Amino acid sequence: EVNMKKFIFAYFVLFLIPPIISAVCIKPDENMEIKENIIFCSGFYYIKKGLNIAANSITVDCNSSVFVGDGIGYGFLLRDVENVVLQNCNISNFEIGIYLENANNSMIRSNYLVRNKFGIASFNSFNNNVNDNLFSNNINSNHVFYLSTPILQQEPLKQQEKELNVTPQQVIEEVIRIKKPFLEQ
Repeated sequence: EVNMKKFIFAYFVLFLIPPIISAVCIKPDENMEIKENIIFCSGFYYIKKGLNIAANSITVDCNSSVFVGDGIGYGFLLRDVENVVLQNCNISNFEIGIYLENANNSMIRSNYLVRNKFGIASFNSFNNNVNDNLFSNNINSNHVFYLSTPILQQEPLKQQEKELNVTPQQVIEEVIRIKKPFLEQ
């Protein structure tokens, strides 16, 4: 009976606790560099500088969080990476919602991009699956925009030139308006 209790305890410690620990959500920080699998805590985040996905073969799950910028920069940057999954993000009010540069064999799915200059922009990136994303009210592109030069080398938009001013309440209302039909199914 003592050996059985030790076995059950060891089984619990080795097999049941690690998945619980790894399922803990993380709150994003300004200029966060993501180098491992991550699940963000569901919420509303004002991120001026964007988030940098900086490792290969990882999954970033936004857990339906809303990320709002100040009209310039990017929401998520995937540069010089491959085999990345970016999913379940609501991204608004950036120059580029999701920017891929030299990012290959990655999956960008189930994201909602609203009121950015570009929803998703790509430069020198190949074999990426960017299906099942929703685009709404982006200034220049409501689809994936393929660039001929890297956007980060181009002059960024100045805040006063940006025609788009968005409040957190407007973003939440827009997300609910677009996603409501899907939630009722």
